[in-house]
Amino acid sequence: MDRLERLMAMWLAGLKGRTVKYYWENEKLVFDTNLLSKLKSKNIRIDTVVTHSAPSFCMPLLKTGIENWLLEDEHLEADMAEERQVMDSLYNWLSSEQHPVQNWF
Repeated sequence: MDRLERLMAMWLAGLKGRTVKYYWENEKLVFDTNLLSKLKSKNIRIDTVVTHSAPSFCMPLLKTGIENWLLEDEHLEADMAEERQVMDSLYNWLSSEQHPVQNWF
């Protein structure tokens, strides 16, 4: 479900006197090298990554199927590009720190 639909569903629930949370304004991805460095200090090696978004070299490479959402949400394309960049940074960091990443879901 697109975030605009989530926001609309929350608004409609509010009209009915219900409180639901389908979208969080601050749910953006964060790349934090200070936090990641704790992995190294604890000798933790990452071989599998599970994320909602993926690095830019992963599928899907095209925006086929989301054209309508892009028309309805003027910030969606930029936010998606930013998410990909964060995932690229994570992948690059894991690679540079020689984590044996074998799976990315």
